[in-house]
Amino acid sequence: MHKIADTFVLYFGDPTDESAVKDNFSTAYQLLEEMFDHGWPLTTEPNALTDLIKPPTMLAKIQQAISGGSSSILSEALPKGTVSNMPWRKCGVSHANNEIYIY
Repeated sequence: MHKIADTFVLYFGDPTDESAVKDNFSTAYQLLEEMFDHGWPLTTEPNALTDLIKPPTMLAKIQQAISGGSSSILSEALPKGTVSNMPWRKCGVSHANNEIYIY
């Protein structure tokens, strides 16, 4: 329950109340659908969820109002973060080398 509340605050701002969830119902539904699989927790890491579902922006809300609600908030590309062994790390992070120098 804490992960759901934290994710909703990340997506909808603080305080996340009834009106924020009503205004962004399709996003909230898609988040819950990705977070649970037949009632079991599945993807709860915010980095993986933001790769799957775009957070709502003012531009997206205007575009959705103009198009009549038919615009998709789903990400166009396949997410790379969900296949990672460490889902809390952003996808595409790379370091030049993995060396530690001890003097």
